[in-house]
Order: sequence, then C-alpha cells, then structure tokens
Amino acid sequence: MNLSFFLAIKNLKSSIKLFFLVVSILSFSFINLSFFNSLNNGIEDVTNTKLIDYAFADLTIIPKEEETFIYETEEILKKVRSLGSVYAASPRLSATGSLFDDKGSFIPVIKGIDINEERYISKFHSSIERGSYLGRNVRDEVILGDELVGNLDGAKGTTGFEPLDLRVGQRAKLIFDNGVEKSYTVSGIMDTLFWIPDFYLLISIDELREVYGFNEDISSEILIKINEGYTKEDVKVQVANLGINAKVIDSLEELSLAETILESQKITTLLANVIGIFSTFIVIFIIIYINVNNKKKQLSILKAVGISEKTIIKSYVILSLLYAIAGIIIGFIGFAMLTLYLELNPIKLPMGFFYPQYTILELLTSSLIIIVSSLFGGFFASHKTVKKNIVSVLRGVD
Repeated sequence: MNLSFFLAIKNLKSSIKLFFLVVSILSFSFINLSFFNSLNNGIEDVTNTKLIDYAFADLTIIPKEEETFIYETEEILKKVRSLGSVYAASPRLSATGSLFDDKGSFIPVIKGIDINEERYISKFHSSIERGSYLGRNVRDEVILGDELVGNLDGAKGTTGFEPLDLRVGQRAKLIFDNGVEKSYTVSGIMDTLFWIPDFYLLISIDELREVYGFNEDISSEILIKINEGYTKEDVKVQVANLGINAKVIDSLEELSLAETILESQKITTLLANVIGIFSTFIVIFIIIYINVNNKKKQLSILKAVGISEKTIIKSYVILSLLYAIAGIIIGFIGFAMLTLYLELNPIKLPMGFFYPQYTILELLTSSLIIIVSSLFGGFFASHKTVKKNIVSVLRGVD
C-alpha cells in the first residue's frame, strides 16, 4: 500500500495541470449533486409551507366520496373545536364563475370563507398588498389574488396570464356558474407569493351560500389548524373518532396536487444523482485511461523490475481517490459560498421566495457518490492497460 501511495503521489506531481483540471470538474459535479438536492429541499419546504398557510391548513375535512358538500358543517365545527389539540377550524365553500373588467374576463377560484375564523387558519389577512381585508359581516366585498389583477405596476403575475384592470375600491362584475350576476367592491388585493392562492377570489361564505341558495350548514371543506405539541396523525385519528359524517385527510399526503409537486421534485433529485454518478465515472475513466496509455512503457518497466500489476492498479485507484477528495473539498467551498449567497438573496419562484436547504447526510451522500464513482472509474480504466503484455508494450505493439 505504501508503494502504491508513493506511485500515486509521483504520478500526481508529474501532471499537476491535469490534477487541477480533474479537481475542477469533480468540484462542479459535487456542487451539482448537492445543489440539486438542496434546491429541491428548499422548493419542497416552501411549497409545503404555502399549501398549509393558504390552501389546506394542517388537516382538511372533506365530503365523503359519494357527496359533493359537507351538510352538517356547524355540528362538525362544534365537535372539532372542542378538541384540545385543535387551535382553530373554519369552513370554506368553493365555486366557479367569471370575473369581468371593462375589456375582458378571468375565471378565478372562488372561495367563500368565514371572515372571522379564517384569520386563525390561513395568512390571507396578512398577505394584503393593497387595500384591506374583508370587513366583519360585510357581504358585498371581495379580495382578489394578484394573479387576477397583476402586480402593483399592473404587470402580469408570475404565471404570465393577462391580468384584469381592477383596482381597490372599484366595483367588479362577477357571474357565478349558476348564472347569478352580481357586483362587488374590491376590498383588497393579496399577494401570497404562491400562484395557487393568488388565483383566489375571497368572498364571505354567507354571501356565497345565498348566491347558490344553500343553507348555513353547507360547506365544501373544513380546514383545521392544530396546536403545537400534537402531530397531524394523532389529531386526524381524534377527529375521525368524533363520528362525523365526512372524511378527514392530511391534504399534503392525499391530494393529487401536492403529491404531484413533491413527486416531481423527487424525480428531479434522482435524475441529478444518476447524472452525477455517470459523469463522475466517465471523467475519471477517461482521465485515468489516457494517463495510463501515455505511460505504458514506464508501467511496463515497473512490472519488469518486479512491481506487481496489483500495486500499479492500486496506485491509480489511490490517484482517483485523491482526485475525488480534492474535488469534494473545493466543491464544498463553492457550494457553501453559493448557498450563503442565496440565503441572503432568496430566489423568487411562482411558489414564493426560497433558498437551498441541506443536511449533513445529504452532503455526505454527495461525497460518497463522487468517491465511489471515482474509484470505479480509476479501477476499470487502469485495469485494462496495465494487464497488457510487457514485451508487446516495450516493442510498441498494442
């Protein structure tokens, strides 16, 4: 092993420029692996947070499969709110329709909310960019997401749809899917920094029930915010045991939208890892293969004086390991600088501001991928050439 290490160091010193080239490539591979993982972690975290803060809360009570609505809303709310593990519970009623300005229309996601209770469930009230939140017991006002009306300067939102020309204080015509046409004052415009709720039109749930001729016991869903110290699984069981005529779910796990978003991120991470393994193996294989072929005569002389093929192959495996370790060190420094910059300057995406998040285990995994790929690349590249016949190589015969 000492002789193999000596040969590896000697080989490294004789081609120092090549060493820096390989280390640079491997450092970029390390950054690529680690950054993709941390990027997806950051996207997953901000997506989960936004979905909980605006769309689903911690738990959601939905109608049973054969039902369209929850028909015993008040009774369910009373039971759920009696649990010590529940911080708040609030109903929502969903609808569709067309929102108009002087030039065109837009189809928003209409959400009827309990104006008083919703502030304990979601963060709509703290996301008002212009105007004000819905007034208590006020039924002729609406709040619009900024994907519907554009940013402060009237520009398109993050999804690129053409916004309506509506401002705070204006009257907006809304035609519901049941044909009812009404006009509402735009009370406020919200920017949640997440494209899903930024397509919402918020209205009093009592007003929406009246539009559809529903009684006060009907809702589409009931959102639940749990107290600290309790798990969603525990509270889910508690709510289910209340004997309610509805289904309680952890929306992040069971609804297809959240599942699709998170699964796509996992696939991206897997692809990044596979590409990282392949590219590292190829880089090391090519570099070692060229290196060995350029030194065939020297290697044959080493074998002629009694140095075993196994020792020579080990030297190239050690050389590959040195490449990998140096690449990981330089890569970690570059990765740390990149993540620090992004923490200070978060990236804005349709799901909000985010920065990369990583764990020590993920960095160790990236390091292990680089090391193992390098070792295999070094071994296979050196094994073929070193095994050639000494006399043939010295005569210049391949």
